[in-house]
Amino acid sequence: MGGLSEVTINGDRHFSTAFQFTEILRTGVRFGSQKQFDLAVGAQHFSNAGLKKPNDGITYAGLIAAWHWQ
Repeated sequence: MGGLSEVTINGDRHFSTAFQFTEILRTGVRFGSQKQFDLAVGAQHFSNAGLKKPNDGITYAGLIAAWHWQ
């Protein structure tokens, strides 16, 4: 579950309610001689699950790269 501070984005995507459901899918790998590098991909979807119309929802994807140092 999640919440939005605004119920529209750029005036053309309408969520109708601040209350939203969210699904997150991420996977990745840690590698290197000391496991100091991470690479991951992920996607997240926000929607009010049809509780109120319009329910445009939004999905976005991302790539994550990280370096852990000590």
